[in-house]
Amino acid sequence: MALGAVVDGQCLSPSDAEDRFFSRSAPFMAPVSGGGYIEVRFENVSGTWQKSTSVFNPSGVLVSTSLVPADIPSMAPCDPVQNFNDGASIGGLVALVLFSAWGVKSLRRAL
Repeated sequence: MALGAVVDGQCLSPSDAEDRFFSRSAPFMAPVSGGGYIEVRFENVSGTWQKSTSVFNPSGVLVSTSLVPADIPSMAPCDPVQNFNDGASIGGLVALVLFSAWGVKSLRRAL
């Protein structure tokens, strides 16, 4: 079983789920005591998501930057193969109902 994760209602592989989650995360800016502000954003560095934190002084000059591995959030698990099998089962049942209705209609015409 190939387990994946649900992001935006889609079942994706774990790496695709991480990419979708972090690439849609907007940078966050907040004021710091004493003036200035801090900016936090996520970057993909050599295939690994990193949290980049930058501190700026009151005049907007970069004071320091740190780059640490991003914490991977827990996501709802899913199984793409099972999702396909479920869809095929439901599709088969719908086709059976339609075929049965057609058969009943054809028999009524014949009689």
